[in-house]
Parts: sequence; structure tokens; C-alpha cells
Amino acid sequence: MKVANWKQRTLVFVIDFGILFLALLLLGSFFKDEQFHLAFNEIWHKIISFSLNGEDIVLFFERLSTLTMMFFTIGAIAIYFLYFIFIPMIWEKQTLGRWIAKVKVIKLNGTKLSFGTLLIREFLGKLFLGVMSFGIVWIISVIMMEIATVKRTIHDRMANTLMVNVDYKEEKDIK
Repeated sequence: MKVANWKQRTLVFVIDFGILFLALLLLGSFFKDEQFHLAFNEIWHKIISFSLNGEDIVLFFERLSTLTMMFFTIGAIAIYFLYFIFIPMIWEKQTLGRWIAKVKVIKLNGTKLSFGTLLIREFLGKLFLGVMSFGIVWIISVIMMEIATVKRTIHDRMANTLMVNVDYKEEKDIK
């Protein structure tokens, strides 16, 4: 079994979150709120200039009306669920980024990835804890991948999963 390395995981992150961001841009284009578009343009320029910080994200949401913020947040969560939970359930345990990087997520015990497993891994472990810790969980995950014997992130440990190269045969014993 060959575990996905940090280069593959970085490629997956860049592609998958790039796709997620483009989907959010598309979602944002449906809003008629001028404040939304002004705020979104400002945050976009911060992102492409690599100068985005937590305060910019807070300011983005402060500029939106309550209704716009609610619909955008619900839409963003729906897009996240679709891309990171439902697509891997139906498409060989992969997102587009994982497919390009030639990796997939498997359960350590060899059982099929379930909705619950992906919910724990992608939503609770990756998104919720990552955002609530202001990215500290993601940094710890990168460190864990480098120093641990089995290269697993916090969200992999929570869901009892592992990211491996696609040529791995699940019939083999993982232990």
C-alpha cells in the first residue's frame, strides 16, 4: 500500500479548493445585492494577491445583508457537501483533485466509504474543526503527515480513513 504523499495532497487541496472557489463565484453571480459584489471583488483581490487574512473574511460577511449572508452560507455549505461528500460516494472515492493527483480515500477496515464516514472526515474534521481553529488543525495535520509513521491527518484519524494512491487494491490487508 502506498499512502498519498504531501505533494499529492497539496495538489488535491489546490485543485479542489480552486473548484470550490469557482463554484462560490458562480453562486455569487446569482445575487443581485450590489454590496455582495463589491465585497466579493475586494476579497477576490486579496486572495489573488495572497494578502487575505481572517479580518478580511469577517469584513466580507459584515458588509452583506442578513438575507444575502444566509443564502450565500447555505449555498456554500450545499456546494461543499455536494463536492466533498456526495461526489466521492459515487465516483470511485474521488473528487476531481484526487482523480488528477491519482489518489483516493479508503476506510482502514476495508469497508465501503459511507455517508457518515465522509461527513465526519470532510465536514466535521476538515471544514468545521479547520475553520473553528482558524486553520490550526490544518497545520497540525500537515505536521502529523510528516512525523507520523502512518501518514494520516486529523480528519483521517477521526473518520478511520487513509488517502492512498489509486493503484492500491482494497482487497489487501491494510494492517
